[in-house]
Amino acid sequence: MTEADATSPRQDQPAEVQSSLPVDPLRLMAGLWKRRKWVLFSLLAGVALGLGLGLLKAKTRYKANVQLIKRDLPSAFRIGETGEAFKPRQLSGGTLVGAAGAAAVLQRVAAKSSLSQSELQSSIEVAEQRNTDFVFLTFSGFKSAAETANVANLWANEVVQFTRELQCQESREIRQFLQTQVDATDAELRKLREQILEFTKREDLVDADKQITSYLSSLGEVDLKYQTARIGLETLNFKIKGVEAELHRQSPLADKLRAAQSELEDLRSQYTDKNPVIVEKLAKVKALEEQVKQAEANSQADSSTYAGTFLGNTLYLELVQLQNEAKAVAREAEEYDKLRTQERAKLNAIPEKAAAFAQLGLRKQSLEIARNLLFSRLREAQLFEENSPGYYRVFSPASADRIEVRSKLTKTAIFTVGGGAFFAFVSLLAALVMELLDPMLRTPWEAAKVFRAPLLGSLPKTGASSALGFELWARWVGAERTPGRPRIVWSPSPGEDEQLFWNLLFERASSLLPSLRVIDCGSMPLPPSAYRKVCIERIDAENFSIAEAQQLGGQICESCRGGSEVWIRLAGPVHEPLTTIGRCGQPALVLVRLHAEETEFWKTQGELLAKTIAQPAGVVSVGEISWRDWA
Repeated sequence: MTEADATSPRQDQPAEVQSSLPVDPLRLMAGLWKRRKWVLFSLLAGVALGLGLGLLKAKTRYKANVQLIKRDLPSAFRIGETGEAFKPRQLSGGTLVGAAGAAAVLQRVAAKSSLSQSELQSSIEVAEQRNTDFVFLTFSGFKSAAETANVANLWANEVVQFTRELQCQESREIRQFLQTQVDATDAELRKLREQILEFTKREDLVDADKQITSYLSSLGEVDLKYQTARIGLETLNFKIKGVEAELHRQSPLADKLRAAQSELEDLRSQYTDKNPVIVEKLAKVKALEEQVKQAEANSQADSSTYAGTFLGNTLYLELVQLQNEAKAVAREAEEYDKLRTQERAKLNAIPEKAAAFAQLGLRKQSLEIARNLLFSRLREAQLFEENSPGYYRVFSPASADRIEVRSKLTKTAIFTVGGGAFFAFVSLLAALVMELLDPMLRTPWEAAKVFRAPLLGSLPKTGASSALGFELWARWVGAERTPGRPRIVWSPSPGEDEQLFWNLLFERASSLLPSLRVIDCGSMPLPPSAYRKVCIERIDAENFSIAEAQQLGGQICESCRGGSEVWIRLAGPVHEPLTTIGRCGQPALVLVRLHAEETEFWKTQGELLAKTIAQPAGVVSVGEISWRDWA
């Protein structure tokens, strides 16, 4: 070979590593196996801790269900024959869901039981069954099945009573409004009778024409319809005012005020009014009261601003529905008023006296009809007020024999399994992190990745079979070679365990080659070969100069071109003059001893080897048996 060939580094392309994973999975498995005792200990500790927490904290839980069903409003409360009978507004299932958890209801239940309002709030569930009239109340307790059933039934009865009071309150407001209308109608009737008596005496009017009777009959029908529409409109406007007032009471500010007042009462049971906590809570309540007063004083505020709670949203939807109904009735009243104007225009053509007298009579008749209609609705509202059936009733009460019981053992088992799983997961994660932080090179895959070369073989410390030698020979020696250049085997960290590698190759060489000359350079020489065809020549090249190394490389190349099979073993870290000798041969096969050096050492050797000579032709790891042995 020329001097340039012996001194200049080769620029072969690096071989592609077989895998692109950042970490060898088998190394992680080895790390887990190595620390398996700690993982097992952590698992047992977690199980013991979870079991202890479960025994201390877990309680037997009792769950009681009460089923409510919606009532049909009775139609028996009907006094008159004209118009529709009075009925309170319907209460939807969604509204009941909100009312069942209201503070007013829970305060009543807390006063009649041994539980506080906050405990009740966290122990109840309300659900509406879709497309039915059923609402389910669920209460969870920890004392006993009988106690849980009693509190659930008490809560259900208070919810039913609350709806009954709502119905009674609405009926009372409607009755008071209708009573005012009846009194005003009676006063107008008395005044009209006096006008008729005075008109008869003054005009001396006895009879009227048949035509007048016909017109008056038509006008009377129209006027009756108009009065019915007007009364309906007034009733709807009153309901609208009632819903708006209730909506204002259900504003988010009012909810916050009630919650703050409830918290203040709970704190007052623990501290005096001079305590800073009480003083702060009083200031908060006062501020909320001022905000509520300002909101109530602003009568022009949009009603939608009071929505935000579950019950507030329901009331707002009901308000919109009533306003739409009021608009429809108002349009109907306007049409009837136009018809009345037309009928009166016809009467103007009739003699003035007869028409005036007929109009007074018609006015009296209309007022009497309106008065009877108002009185009928008044009596119906009074009956609802005195005998309010409520919107819902208990359909299926709770009983002790139908209580759902969740045993303490189940929760204890969950605590135990959860504690064991958590501690096992943490210990596994810690074992993986410790393994990733371990600087030692442990697996053949890592060796190939460090040198960026294919893995040609992985040899155990002892007990390798001849088949492994065949495979290694086929992958390296049997591959196409460059004529006239020796094969290079570099062992950056030589050791006794690499002897197995040479024994396998020598065995194959003695049967396939006429002769084999091995030039052993570097530290820790090989022992003499037991095979007759293999000749090992020991050359201490550590102290060679660059010129001497180039001369040795040239002699080896001349021997290869003469037909001899020559291998060069370079032992020790990559440095001169070994790199000068290595440049005379083919790309080197690197021997990597696992568990011998840190990964950083092997990275440095791989970088130096690629920079000074060429990218390695392949990697053979020494020392690997199985992943348990790595651990």
